[in-house]
Amino acid sequence: MMVEKVNTITVYSTRGGSGKTLTALMLGIAATERGLKTLIIDVDLEAPSFTHLLKPDTSFKSWVDYIEEEVESVLELPQPTFLENLDVIYSPAPRVGKAFLGWKSSEWWQKALRLTLIAEKELQDNGYDLIIFDNQSGTSLNSINNLVVADASLMVMRPSSYGLGAAEDIVKNIYFSLHGMKERNDYYIWNQVHDPANDEERIILDNFMTRWDNNLKQYGLSNVGSVRFHSQFNLELLSDKPDFLGVYQRISNVYKEILATIIGLK
Repeated sequence: MMVEKVNTITVYSTRGGSGKTLTALMLGIAATERGLKTLIIDVDLEAPSFTHLLKPDTSFKSWVDYIEEEVESVLELPQPTFLENLDVIYSPAPRVGKAFLGWKSSEWWQKALRLTLIAEKELQDNGYDLIIFDNQSGTSLNSINNLVVADASLMVMRPSSYGLGAAEDIVKNIYFSLHGMKERNDYYIWNQVHDPANDEERIILDNFMTRWDNNLKQYGLSNVGSVRFHSQFNLELLSDKPDFLGVYQRISNVYKEILATIIGLK
C-alpha cells in the first residue's frame, strides 16, 4: 500500500554509525531548496546528535519534555537553524546513571505514540510542510513508534558486513509488520560507499550490495540512491563549526534526487 502524499519521513538505521543523522540534515536542506518549511525532530533518545551537530544558542525545551508532558504544546519546541525554513526539535543527552528508555512500560510508549501523532498534526497545521524524524537505531518501542508515524521511511545502510548481517531479521520483522498497518513508502540508501581500487574489489562490492538489494526488495524497501564516501566531507564534520551548506553543495544532486523520489516530486 503506497501513500501518495508524504508529509513525514523517518530516517532509520539498524545500527549506529551509518550516517542517518547527517542524512536527515541533508534531506532537510534539500527540502528548503524546494521551498518546503521543514522541521527535523531528534527522536533518538539514547544517543541524540543534533545538540552536537547544530548546537543550540540557548537553553531549549526538548522532545523528551513533550512526551513526558512537561510542556503544553509541541509548538514550544522548534528552534531555528542556520538556514531559513529549517527548524529543529532537540533531545537532551540521557541523564548519567539513569537508563531513560529501559524502565518505560509498554503503556508509556503507547501514550508516547499518541502524543507523537498529535504533534505531527499540530505541526503540520501550523505551517510545516515536511517533518523529518531522526530515529533511534536498532529495534525498540521508540524506534518502532517513529516508523509507525511516518508516511515514508528511509533506511541508511553502509556496505559493511559488520552489523548488516545481523540486521536481516530486524528488517524483515519490522517492515513486514509495518506494511500491514497503514499506507506507507519505505526506502533505503547506500551511504559512505568507497570507490573500489580495482576490478576485484568492485566485484566484491557489487556482489555484496546486489545481495542486499535483493533481500531488501522482498521486504518492501526500494533503493533511492547511493552516496559515495568523501574524505573532505568527513573531515569537515570534525571542525568546530562545520560548513554544512558547503558539504551539501558537494553532494546536493544525490540528495535532491532522493528527496524528490520520496516525496513524489520527480
